[in-house]
Amino acid sequence: LKAQGRFLKDKVIDFSVNINPLGLPPRVEEAILKNIGALLHYPDPDSKGLKSIISAFYDINQSNILVGNGSIELIHLIPRALKARNALIVGPTFSEYEFAVRSNGARAFFAQAQEQDDFKIGLHKIKKSIPKADLIFLCNPNNPTGYLMPKNELLDIFYICKRYNTTLVIDEAFIDFLLNEKKITLVTEAAKYNRLFVIRSLTKFFALPGLRLGYLVGQRRIIGHIAKFQYPWNVNSLAQAIAEDVFKAIEYINLS
Repeated sequence: LKAQGRFLKDKVIDFSVNINPLGLPPRVEEAILKNIGALLHYPDPDSKGLKSIISAFYDINQSNILVGNGSIELIHLIPRALKARNALIVGPTFSEYEFAVRSNGARAFFAQAQEQDDFKIGLHKIKKSIPKADLIFLCNPNNPTGYLMPKNELLDIFYICKRYNTTLVIDEAFIDFLLNEKKITLVTEAAKYNRLFVIRSLTKFFALPGLRLGYLVGQRRIIGHIAKFQYPWNVNSLAQAIAEDVFKAIEYINLS
């Protein structure tokens, strides 16, 4: 359904916005009300407080983190900052990858999974295209098919990318919904290695699409380079103020 629940919304299940059906975490709702005064001040342009919370949560350095106005800002920043020319997109998937690539003057081409294969993408399709790409977008778990590529296969792809100087971007916007998320995420690897990025979002799992919060994890030198392409004050004061409560919403996380 593409409607936003405008008609008979008490009888319609809205699938047009793919966020947690539990709604806003109570702890976060309280934090928003408590920190509403933060809107009187300009936000920290470097989102230092939020970076500190994320770095502690994943045990990575703050310099490996770039905070964005939702993950969408980061999706557009990457091809622009890296001056991508040929981007491989593993699909069918989120259409914004293609738009971001094309809007920054690069060529987009695809490795497509098929319905008859339950949308499982064959590794050979990706591997044979890597030499032709300087950038790859891969969503895991994939939106909208839900296919989850095992971590060993992702790392296999990454090692080939290193050989051809191809940058691999893993979008993990939906990975929080998995019970074994920390065994699947590539956040730790992205903080260590060049040419590997992980995009994370607080929009989906914590039902915060209107607040706009996402972050990118990567090798610190490249993160610093991409940061130069951001607009000043890109993440609002309220979003930064409630971040700690988002990561501490343990009861909500367990209930989900």
